[in-house]
Amino acid sequence: QTSHGLDRLNSSTPSLGTGALPSWVTTTNDSRNDDMATVRVGGMDITVAVIGAGSWGTTVAHIASRNAKTIIYSRREDVADAINTTNENTRYLEGYKLNRRLRATTDLADAAQQADVLVMGVPSNGFRETLREVGPHLRPWVPVEIGRAHV
Repeated sequence: QTSHGLDRLNSSTPSLGTGALPSWVTTTNDSRNDDMATVRVGGMDITVAVIGAGSWGTTVAHIASRNAKTIIYSRREDVADAINTTNENTRYLEGYKLNRRLRATTDLADAAQQADVLVMGVPSNGFRETLREVGPHLRPWVPVEIGRAHV
């Protein structure tokens, strides 16, 4: 079995500490779990949207969800349902438990509209088309992280 690093991340990845953040960025602890924080910028909660629920996108969403409200877009309904009901991506990362705060959707427009930060995690052969679909739903000031595909 290929290791995607989630086994180490589930137990050893620290949440953001306030010491490394600018003064206008704050964190608040989740009352259900003290090691999970919510990032706030200028008094506003930040939502990260990850577009693409393969192994790379799911791993990024899992990490982001430890520090911010995170939604992941999957074009496959079975993947989104599994993430939402079992906290697992049974198609791409079977056996790895995801953060229970991570939510999945099959509605691309909904994911884009919620985003304060958008991470593109789709394969390069579908990148341009997906970005064109996302564009009309994205607020103009939202940064787009192109972490996987290079076009």
